[in-house]
Amino acid sequence: MDTPAAPTQTAARLRAGLLELTRAIEDEEARERERIDAVLPKHRASAINLAHYIGLRKQDIRRLQLELAGIGLSSLGRCEGHVRDTLRRLCAWLGGPPGDPVGRSNDTLDSSRAEALLHANTRALFGPRPADRHVYIMVTAPDAADATRAWADELLEAGANLLRINGAHETPREWAAITATFKARAQACGRTARVIVDLPGPKLRTEIRQLEDTVLHLPRHKDRLGKTVAPTQLRLVAEFTAGAQVPVPPAWLAQLKARDRIVFKGCWPSATGRSI
Repeated sequence: MDTPAAPTQTAARLRAGLLELTRAIEDEEARERERIDAVLPKHRASAINLAHYIGLRKQDIRRLQLELAGIGLSSLGRCEGHVRDTLRRLCAWLGGPPGDPVGRSNDTLDSSRAEALLHANTRALFGPRPADRHVYIMVTAPDAADATRAWADELLEAGANLLRINGAHETPREWAAITATFKARAQACGRTARVIVDLPGPKLRTEIRQLEDTVLHLPRHKDRLGKTVAPTQLRLVAEFTAGAQVPVPPAWLAQLKARDRIVFKGCWPSATGRSI
């Protein structure tokens, strides 16, 4: 029977794993430094945290999560808004050498600050928070021809706060018309409404052309019960036109002589249900 590890040994092992994670997320921050520095100063802390979160998710932390939860600590499942602060606070709970600065979090982006930033950014992007609920309702706009006053009134009455325009369809002229109608009706109703446009990106367009039938149906001589009673005569042709014909390469067809024996290989079902 295995002997359980002493609490101090477990704490030391988990703390070592957390320190390794901390180094990993800080390495990710260093790799993204150029892009982080290009962010507006007011969003710089959020950009750093995003790099930390990406660095965290690049690691396999499943076992560490289970072990942390097993001793009653955070399993890192809700640390996305304050990654490094959470790791450092966990290190502090697990102890360390006297005077060790690693376990003392000096991050300004802790859970409270992260929550406040999230709400502030949400209001800046989506507008004032709805009075009767904590979520916003976003609706995708139809084509400009269908974006009528009645349509806008129905959306606003149902509680819509945001209108999403898909930039992959129509043109800026139609987008402007949709926006004008929606905002005018919102103002008439005394509502605050925002419009967000999804910018179109590159898309792979595949054209499927029907050059010929994908399945070749050959006639069969059957009795009234559906049983085949006579063989079907086929013609080997260079180009299929209709009927009981099988297209084959023209160069190969020219080499055939009378009484040549042709063997078909594949997985074609026969009249009896077997493959030939």
